Amino acid sequence: MIEIGTIFSILAIIISIVSLHSTRRFWFSTHRPIVTAEITQNSSSKGVVIFDLTVYNSGNRPAVNITLSAAKLDIEKILSDTIKSENKKRVLSTFSSSNKIPLLLNNKDVKTAFFSYSTEKLSDADYLEYESELPVKISYYDIEGNSYISTIHLGMREAEGFGGSVWVYTHTHSICKDSDQNLENQHCVAYRDVIGRYLRNFK
Repeated sequence: MIEIGTIFSILAIIISIVSLHSTRRFWFSTHRPIVTAEITQNSSSKGVVIFDLTVYNSGNRPAVNITLSAAKLDIEKILSDTIKSENKKRVLSTFSSSNKIPLLLNNKDVKTAFFSYSTEKLSDADYLEYESELPVKISYYDIEGNSYISTIHLGMREAEGFGGSVWVYTHTHSICKDSDQNLENQHCVAYRDVIGRYLRNFK
């Protein structure tokens, strides 16, 4: 017959093993790379927005061999109807498996040019459909070789001014020029939409 002391010893060993396993899983779940991406605005002028694709590692461990992939059909949905064929190939190549980020340290980011949107159709800047979205799969590893996969949606818009406009403080733009007032030494507050069109000014 097994003694009570032996039973408690066995239970203690089991609890220790379970606790060690849980601690290990918790450590790996919190000490890992967390890679995300978003479309950010590089610059804009009237009717044209130029984008960057920025990849972040917000985890506390480095990430290696990062790839971004998307289905060709989904990529075609974000493209302008009038995009030129050579420009279409450039967009598709961005999500090629050969475009790999070898290393991204924790709390760092990298970016690549991600084309543009234009209100002028047939323009060389007319690549993307504004406010379209692209489902993207991000695959990466930590330095121990553990693999991670996440899926996000890239919005073809600027995060700043997600409601449609942003405030601008300037007295140099034409919207702030007023023939009846001398604004040379005054501030003009305006807001513009996210493709660079100034909507109204406040003096």
